[in-house]
Amino acid sequence: VHRSDGGEPDRFYNVCKPLNTRANAAAAAAAAGSSEGAPFDHRKQHVLYGNDNHYFFFRLHRHVYDRLAAAQRCAREKNQPQFRQTGDEHIQRVVDPQAEAARAVESARLHREFMGMLRRVLDGHMDSSTFEDSCRALLGTNSYVLFTLDKLIQKFIKHMASMVQDEQTMRLVDLHKYESARRLLISDEVYRANANILLHDEPCYR
Repeated sequence: VHRSDGGEPDRFYNVCKPLNTRANAAAAAAAAGSSEGAPFDHRKQHVLYGNDNHYFFFRLHRHVYDRLAAAQRCAREKNQPQFRQTGDEHIQRVVDPQAEAARAVESARLHREFMGMLRRVLDGHMDSSTFEDSCRALLGTNSYVLFTLDKLIQKFIKHMASMVQDEQTMRLVDLHKYESARRLLISDEVYRANANILLHDEPCYR
């Protein structure tokens, strides 16, 4: 697998040779019945074989996603009406469409304001202690999970920067692009064998 440096067109992956050419019987039979000129849907390939760098990338990505989702949840909860316990909880609450729409608008405003604060702290225009106090005042006490979001994002960015500098990691990315660009049915067996050739004795994550 040859690593392209971003300047080469995508058609490079249509002409390069695989590291392992043995396909399983099911893949060969399905490929024989497929049309040569049929358009390839890149969305059908969701499998990635990677190394430790890819594993940590997806773990950090999940943590960042969960924190950003928590920010939206805190913005919604901040505008939820508070009901007192009356003993008649079985009675269905009357929903006011105008009030619901107003709460949705206010939740969106709170979320936008939070994202603006996050950008400022990432750009160095706001210190961490001010960011924590602002989060608490804006989104309530449940926003404590967001206090270290800036540090998490910075760690995520540093990890991505180290990934693009690692030759083996980028070769695995190129291999995934190549396997996704196949016009015949993608064989997981061949893809896994190719990844193992690049990884040698290192752990392989799917």
